[in-house]
Amino acid sequence: MPELFEVLTYDYAKAQDILDVPETYTPIVSMVTPSREAGIYEFGLSLTYNMDTASRSVLLRFTTDGGLIWTEFMAEPKDSTDDQPHFYQFPMDHPGGSLDVQMEMRKETSGSVLDVHFADTWFKRVG
Repeated sequence: MPELFEVLTYDYAKAQDILDVPETYTPIVSMVTPSREAGIYEFGLSLTYNMDTASRSVLLRFTTDGGLIWTEFMAEPKDSTDDQPHFYQFPMDHPGGSLDVQMEMRKETSGSVLDVHFADTWFKRVG
């Protein structure tokens, strides 16, 4: 019988202090998992950022397949002095194999400073 931690895997990656993200999509955090067995997994990401200009958009996108399909979010900070948190997770039926996760960010226009304080991504087996 396999050990619990051979069955319930947990992969994660972290990044911090990515300063002055430009207007073009810029890598924030990436992770390539070892080959994992088929099963139900939970994928998640979290980050905290600050943009010194209110009413301009911050764009975040991620992929779990190395860039074939992207999911994109857009937020508009309302106060330039606030740190903005972002958290997203979902279950997924993983067919097995490796997972290639990429998280990227950009700001809408030049003339503002977008700083990412920290970013995390994880992939854990739950069933």
